[in-house]
Amino acid sequence: MPWSVGDFRIDNIKSSGLIDYADGASGLAMIDAPFGGGLSLSHSASWNVPSPAIWYYRWEYNRDSTGWNEFTVPIYAYYVIDIPYNPPIIMPFQLGPFPVAGKQLYRFWPDTSALPHPPGSRAYWFSNVHASGNYSGAFSTGAPGNYRIRLTCYDTLGAQVMPGMGTFRFVVPNGTGGGGSILTRYANPSEIEAGGCFFKVHVDNRPCSAFVYVPHMDTTTVADECGMMRYDTTDTNPVTISYHASHPDHFALHSFFIVRGINTVTGSAVGGAEVTANPAGLYVRDPGSNFTHGFTPAEMFGPFCTEAAFSENLYLYAKATTGNGYRITSYDRSFVRAFAMAKKK
Repeated sequence: MPWSVGDFRIDNIKSSGLIDYADGASGLAMIDAPFGGGLSLSHSASWNVPSPAIWYYRWEYNRDSTGWNEFTVPIYAYYVIDIPYNPPIIMPFQLGPFPVAGKQLYRFWPDTSALPHPPGSRAYWFSNVHASGNYSGAFSTGAPGNYRIRLTCYDTLGAQVMPGMGTFRFVVPNGTGGGGSILTRYANPSEIEAGGCFFKVHVDNRPCSAFVYVPHMDTTTVADECGMMRYDTTDTNPVTISYHASHPDHFALHSFFIVRGINTVTGSAVGGAEVTANPAGLYVRDPGSNFTHGFTPAEMFGPFCTEAAFSENLYLYAKATTGNGYRITSYDRSFVRAFAMAKKK
């Protein structure tokens, strides 16, 4: 049973290969998020596996329907040796990969009676197959695109076992039932290729782009390289605020706000908006993913100031996840620009 990518069951992955989740750090809703980084896969099997007829499994992936690539990352499960009157010992058990018949194969979890342990002791698995990071395969994603991930089965000699009524059937999770039960179904013919059951994930490891442009009121009233913008008190032109927030395939959210002293400029904040939003708060987006709004001097200064220091704060949240419920924050980007508005002498 192909089960999950990280903590996400495969029945929660959309046909597009994207996933919806709430980021565990920011709490933001990531809609249509891609996968990225290193992915860990898990599966389960029926009570009579392994057997001589079904002994090994193999994970493979391909990108955009190119050639298949084997998983080769070493995978271990952990079991407990319980010796009477002694603290338990937690031991690793390598599942693979093992070179068998020209392939890199992994072992199904054996029965606990097959786990090495001293006479008089008892051995049992440290946790079940879906808990505590016990994964059955792992690989590092690369270029963006649609990745298909395929699971196949083999006998003790490394000969592939084809699914069918006389051998075995692939089963996949299929939603949640009453009492928190997890429903299953047989894999559809469209999910079987060359005797393996596959599903799709969309991958995008590209970072975001963030930039805050120089604020200005007109062609001559512009913040200089020291951040000073000297204005005429009779000037009624708006203060143009612009920033750039983008991702190559729009897999990001962004936040922006302007601080005057210690207070946020009223109406300047955008919180957790898609980089495709138009408008995002008060800011209008152009085709180049540049967001712009003009604030009146009165809006910038508030009720008490005629001169003030400001900071423009932009943060982009990349949606990509490894499947652990958190974003890959190394793909985030941010930008801060400070400036001050002072009266012309």
